[in-house]
Amino acid sequence: MNNADAITFGENSIRAIRWELYNYQQIFNQQNNLNIDVVAAWDTWYRDYMAERFQTLKNWLIANALDGHEHWRGATDGESQTMERICALHVSTARPLAGLDFQTYPTGTPQSYNS
Repeated sequence: MNNADAITFGENSIRAIRWELYNYQQIFNQQNNLNIDVVAAWDTWYRDYMAERFQTLKNWLIANALDGHEHWRGATDGESQTMERICALHVSTARPLAGLDFQTYPTGTPQSYNS
């Protein structure tokens, strides 16, 4: 998903979630004289969740492309050969995928997502 609008929407959603959690965290900690960092827990969970989702997607893509490649392998008509090459291409491009880039993921105290 390398669409600028989708990326911006996702980043704004993450900022909004972190901001809301931070506000609830502040209120809860003040009312209960605690220092629980809910935002840090969310950040850890979200990174783990997205890494798992990415790996699941990658595994699914490779498995299905391999199945398709096996199905079309050895056929002699042009359409089947094209499908075989497409499946092989999906496998070869999916295998090196490394995961999601969290370098721009916000860290620390959240800022208001409206600013």
